[in-house]
Amino acid sequence: MVEGAAALHQLAERWRQESRWAFQVLHAPAEPAGRGLALPPLPWTRSLEAAEQEPIQDAQDTVSANHKMMGVAITWDAEQIFFLPASSESWSLLGGMLGNPGPEKLTHDWKGQLAALSGSCCDTGGSALPALLCLQPVLDIRIAAWLIKPDSRDASDNPNGPASAKQQRSLEGLVRSRLGEGPQQGLSELAQSSAHIPAVHAQALRACKHAGLIWHAFSHFRRILQEESLMRAFVRVEMPLVHVLQSMEAVGIAVDPASLAKHKPPLKRRIEELKQEVRRLSGLKKLDLCSPKEVGDMLFQTLGLPVPSCAMRGPSRNPSTNNEVLEELASLHEVPRLMQDFRSAGKFLSDFVEPLSRRARGLSPGTPGTGSHLVRIRGSFCQTATATGRLSMEDPNLQTAPKTRKFNVAETQAQISEGGTTRHGRRNHDANIRDAFVAPEGRVLLSADYAQMELRLMAHLSGDEALCAMLRDPLQDPFTLWAAQWMLIPASQASLAVWEGHRRGGEIDWLSCAYLLSLMGLNSRRGTRCRDL
Repeated sequence: MVEGAAALHQLAERWRQESRWAFQVLHAPAEPAGRGLALPPLPWTRSLEAAEQEPIQDAQDTVSANHKMMGVAITWDAEQIFFLPASSESWSLLGGMLGNPGPEKLTHDWKGQLAALSGSCCDTGGSALPALLCLQPVLDIRIAAWLIKPDSRDASDNPNGPASAKQQRSLEGLVRSRLGEGPQQGLSELAQSSAHIPAVHAQALRACKHAGLIWHAFSHFRRILQEESLMRAFVRVEMPLVHVLQSMEAVGIAVDPASLAKHKPPLKRRIEELKQEVRRLSGLKKLDLCSPKEVGDMLFQTLGLPVPSCAMRGPSRNPSTNNEVLEELASLHEVPRLMQDFRSAGKFLSDFVEPLSRRARGLSPGTPGTGSHLVRIRGSFCQTATATGRLSMEDPNLQTAPKTRKFNVAETQAQISEGGTTRHGRRNHDANIRDAFVAPEGRVLLSADYAQMELRLMAHLSGDEALCAMLRDPLQDPFTLWAAQWMLIPASQASLAVWEGHRRGGEIDWLSCAYLLSLMGLNSRRGTRCRDL
């Protein structure tokens, strides 16, 4: 524990001589931001140049997030580990060291620490601490471990999941998984001593243990990264990306609450219509459509539909009523298709419209929001959660936002009769979640994607002449051509006859080959049966 000006000065002299050191910042989670997080629209009277120069700010009624800093643990040999309690003096020293582009700075979960260091923070006594500028190279052993073994869960930065998975993803779990118990045992005396001292010191000792584990682990990971020629990607691509993702999380994405709110009434009416129609066709007035058992009894006993073989794969004795089963039964009766629509509409409402509306308001469920401003949703961007390297987002999970859902529905709830039909007054409704994500006036959102990345990798690795020739032609769409071959349609007719209905099937076929999807998985994604392939 480094306390006092003299001890801090002595440590600083020694610390500045090191070309590599490990650190772990100990901080309490930030206080949640206040309600609204509104982004006021830019006035039309402002020029575009002036708009671009104006910083994006949250609107009124927001509370600045304030991280409580307890200190930082540092080491450069794991023989001696120092803890600097947070103070203006120690933070000034830490800022100078993090802002030095020379030494390698080793840590774990850098994005979380970066958010705390670069934002509003205070020490344990409540005194304000300055935000710190952190310069590369900062090297995160979690990202190093993910690069070495990208399909391993121990390096995932997904904040959600069961407690067992979170333990596996902890620093201790990562080191144990990759290096065994050796580093843990080497620091066992330090860990055991934490049970006999005040809680604040116990947390400091745990941070010191983490710094020691980081130092041990990086030597192991560095060797593998160099052997597998991954060091350049680690230092020049993945680590700078951490700063980008942290900034994206801090800024958030603008959402129009009014766009979300307009979908709720028609979705609820459509769900009620489907519920009443299923009850009418089945003759069961009290059927619970959210109960798989009751739905199964209705399908296979009341309606007498045959039980498909795919319905008996699970351990349960009751036949499944999942989407694959409903798809098998859809050609035999109207109810299975209505059940698919019911579940789809319900998922759209409960998984996307309502949660995003609550997050946009920043208020508890059931409390009405003003809906008069754009607001900003802030989630967690995950860098090491997928084996392919694709970024994902949690809280909310925006990459799964569904495409537009189109349906015909009664204009008012009063027009839905008890029998599930409507007397008059229907309209078409397009429920589009993605339209709710907007740019402020004077700005735009840019959407970009790779063009057939998997196919280009397959062509490069295989050297297949036909595939290479197809991809060299910028006017050719390989998915459309493949779909034309599948449907035995001349390529010249592909754009007209194939585009709408079968191009998606062609894309599924290609990606299924690239990712070694099973025949069962291909059936499910294509909406076909084994005998159709």
